[in-house]
Amino acid sequence: MIEQVIQTINSDISDLDSYDNIYELAVIYDINGKKHPARYTTAGQSEYINWDKNALVYHRQTGEIQRESVASPSARVDLIKEIVPMRCVGYSKRTKGSDSEYTPELAARNLATKIGRKSSPALRRGLGLQGLKVEVKAMKIDQMEIWNDETENIDFAVPSFMGLVAVDYEIELIGRQECFPLATCN
Repeated sequence: MIEQVIQTINSDISDLDSYDNIYELAVIYDINGKKHPARYTTAGQSEYINWDKNALVYHRQTGEIQRESVASPSARVDLIKEIVPMRCVGYSKRTKGSDSEYTPELAARNLATKIGRKSSPALRRGLGLQGLKVEVKAMKIDQMEIWNDETENIDFAVPSFMGLVAVDYEIELIGRQECFPLATCN
């Protein structure tokens, strides 16, 4: 289910026209003491996120899924609520926009707006859920802090003409027990 929510978020992010590559779920890999974000390819393999050239966005889970039982409004069936902590990292060129110059605050706010809008009834119904909420928790613009969160033992490599921002958010899913951890529940 998380994948479908992220696909919907990414569809909105593509409207920003600021990112060349919009990836879905990424993970942090530790190889030989170096941590680096990597994404899954269509072949089921993983490849490192390439910071070198292109503007990009990726999402990753940042903590354990919180799970609890909640009472159903109809009281006929118990529901499960899962809260998934996530982060969206955006890496883009610092270029002038149509009416204002790029700022990290603007880039983070644009991403947060696209992420926070994903509580649509159509998506909730499509996933067979009783509840769906995406809530932005924080926007981060300190490039060094974000770099250190996303990598370890890798030299800071954000050129001056690029910007690095992060948006921390939570996806809350409420559905019947049999919906979890399946991809959908119709």
